[in-house]
Amino acid sequence: MKRRLFTKLEKFITDKDIRTCILTGPPFVGKTYLATDLFRSYSTDYLYLDVRFDKNLNGFINSEKEKKQGKSINLSELLCAYFRINFETLKNIPIILDEPYSNNELMAALSEYGRTFTSEKSLRLFIINGCYSHKVTDIFKACPNMLHAELGAFSFDEFLMACDHEWYAEVMEGQFAKKKRLPEMLHNELSSLFDIYLSIGGMPSAILEYLNYEGPVNTDNINQNLRLLTGLRYEDKSLEKILLSVESSLNSTSSKYTYSSIHRGATAGQYGESINIFTDDGMLTRTDSFTDEVNPSVKNSF
Repeated sequence: MKRRLFTKLEKFITDKDIRTCILTGPPFVGKTYLATDLFRSYSTDYLYLDVRFDKNLNGFINSEKEKKQGKSINLSELLCAYFRINFETLKNIPIILDEPYSNNELMAALSEYGRTFTSEKSLRLFIINGCYSHKVTDIFKACPNMLHAELGAFSFDEFLMACDHEWYAEVMEGQFAKKKRLPEMLHNELSSLFDIYLSIGGMPSAILEYLNYEGPVNTDNINQNLRLLTGLRYEDKSLEKILLSVESSLNSTSSKYTYSSIHRGATAGQYGESINIFTDDGMLTRTDSFTDEVNPSVKNSF
């Protein structure tokens, strides 16, 4: 499914001066799929290291540490040994590091690499970041020609493109740029599609379910599982409770987030910091309230 961010990420393929690309975003929005799809689209060879789920990685790194006899691990040497390839070949092949913060030893090697970065000894790194993304982006702040992109859930126009309604998205964008209203018939058709988009949500797996079965057959279960998995991934029960409360809060008539949707008696003091974690990580977005032009008494915050 087409994502608008694809165009920005293409620069990593076409501009050889860009040696580092960092793709950040919350879990399950399709970061790994988008990265691999990018390289496949250009028929470009790449190497892939799933840091979080590679069961052999810890043992491999420990054995490399023993060989170094207490000296720090060099990232280039580590990857050369892991992929069994020499540096002259390795430096020209894009390497996808998926969630490197999952391994402390690899993060230490990555930090040293960023601190002592030189173009002559650089690798072509495509780093995929989930939560705690700042830990990785901070490493490469001083590196030249670093490309940083953020991926979230599908926007409405991306949903339209996924449903082969790209024309709708183009017309909507054109009318918005001209500050003109949509024709009533087109407005009604888009409103119907927007209702579907809201009921499905913007997670790729839920949209695929909708497309495969031409209707929201199992999207509720998929979204619930995603919310549960995401809560577990953040390893904090309060964060899981917030995720599960979002839907009921949006269905409420209140113009603000309703803390009571978490549980009775919940307050901003109890959950404000936890919500900030999600907003900082792109899972939730704060927006200003706006007034409905047709009915000024109706106010919304999303």
